[in-house]
Amino acid sequence: MELTVTRELHPDQLPAIHAVLDAATSHDGIAPLSEQFLRGLTNPQHHHFLLYDDTTIVGIAAYDGETAELAVTPSARRHGGATLLIDLMGHKPLWAHGNLQPAQHFARHLGYTPSRELLVMAIDGDPLTAATAYQFPDGVELLDLPTAYDRYGSETVDQLWLEANNQAFSWHPEQGGWDLDRLNQARDTDWYRPDDVLTLWENSKLLGFHWVKRHGDLRAGAKGEV
Repeated sequence: MELTVTRELHPDQLPAIHAVLDAATSHDGIAPLSEQFLRGLTNPQHHHFLLYDDTTIVGIAAYDGETAELAVTPSARRHGGATLLIDLMGHKPLWAHGNLQPAQHFARHLGYTPSRELLVMAIDGDPLTAATAYQFPDGVELLDLPTAYDRYGSETVDQLWLEANNQAFSWHPEQGGWDLDRLNQARDTDWYRPDDVLTLWENSKLLGFHWVKRHGDLRAGAKGEV
């Protein structure tokens, strides 16, 4: 196996890249790239490095200016491809999804140490139902996003939404520092539904928001992620 890396990603290469990601997901039981990096495949501000075996794409590394994620198709692993990608990309901070044993060993081999951990917590039932069932104090009102738009105007609500988000996540490298373009990117997805965004108000002051992302077939009762 003779591996090479290029730094160019063309739209006609996307099917081959998705084939690599699908193979990695099937083998590992978890997707190697987060939604941010999947959307970044068509974002010129993201940097991409493609791993080839001869003329076949067998891996990809992506960097968004803060962190990086990568994937190598299972049949091409253990031939130095991931190390080659990281060496050429530079040793950027990496997200490793699933905390898999091979990824742990690979990270230690390269001198990486854990600095952040993403925890997944769950409740039974639909998170939107749980939020709406809560008893709020007098004067505090829960409105879904369409109702809030009707009452206060979409521009005002979006601006207050961004202010609340950026105050709450001022410390967070991905979730903080959003502007309207970043909010619209997040909403420009197949899973987004305005009714799944709840806003909490006291008079005309936005106190907070609760946003549910749906996974799977909505008609079949897709799971919700807050």
